[in-house]
Amino acid sequence: MLITVIESSAKAVTAVAETGGKAIDGLRELGGFFGKVLGSALSEAGGALGDWTRFLRWKNLQRIEEKMDAIHAARKVQKTRPIPLKYAARILEEASWEDDESLQDLWAGLLANATDPEKRLSLKRIFNYALAALEPQDVRILKHLADQGWKQFRNVPGGGVFSADLVKVTAASEQDVFVSLQNLHRLGLIVDEFLTKNGEQPVPSSVEIGTTSFGVRVVDRRTTFRPSPLGHQLLKACEP
Repeated sequence: MLITVIESSAKAVTAVAETGGKAIDGLRELGGFFGKVLGSALSEAGGALGDWTRFLRWKNLQRIEEKMDAIHAARKVQKTRPIPLKYAARILEEASWEDDESLQDLWAGLLANATDPEKRLSLKRIFNYALAALEPQDVRILKHLADQGWKQFRNVPGGGVFSADLVKVTAASEQDVFVSLQNLHRLGLIVDEFLTKNGEQPVPSSVEIGTTSFGVRVVDRRTTFRPSPLGHQLLKACEP
C-alpha cells in the first residue's frame, strides 16, 4: 500500500540522513516529494502521513455512510442486518479508498442493499473485487449499456451498441473508451459480438477468434457490446 511505501521510505531517509548529519535536509526534501505527490490532502491532516491516510479514508467512509443512510431513510428501513465479516471487512477496506462520487454511490448502494433485510441480497466476493477495479468512466459505460434494453442486442432492428456510440454518449476519447471496454471485459462485466469475416452473421466472441483476442475485437468498429449477466447483477446489487 502507498502509506507503507511512504513510511518505509521516510524511515530509510531519516536513518541515512542522521548518519551523515543531515537529517533535517533529508526530511525536508522527502517532505517536498510527498507534497508534490499528495498535494493539499497531506496538509489537511496536519502533514502527518499516518494521519493523512486515516483522515482520507475516514472522510470517504463518512460520505458513503451518509449515502447509505439516505437510501435506508427513503425505504423507511427500521432495522438493518449485519453483513458477515468475511464480506464486510473487504468492502469497508476497499470502499474507504474511494473518493469519486459515482463510485461512492455504488459502494453505498451495495452496503444499503446488503444491510436491508427486505432485499435479501446474496453477496459475492466478485462484487467487491469488481467495484474496487472500476473507474468512473467504466461505470458510465456499463450503466449506459444496461439502459439500452432490447437495443443492446445486435439481432433486433437498430440494435447493437458500438464504440462510436459510447464515445458520443460519454464525451470521452476513443482510446479512453477502448481502455474502459478492456477493463469491463477483464472483470467479466460485458460481452461482445462481432461480424464474421464475410460481414454476414454476428457470432459470439468465443466462436471465431476466442476470448483472449478481445483487444483485437474492441478496436474493430463493427463490434457491439452489452452487459454480461454478472454486469447486470453487479448494477442490481448496487442500485439505490
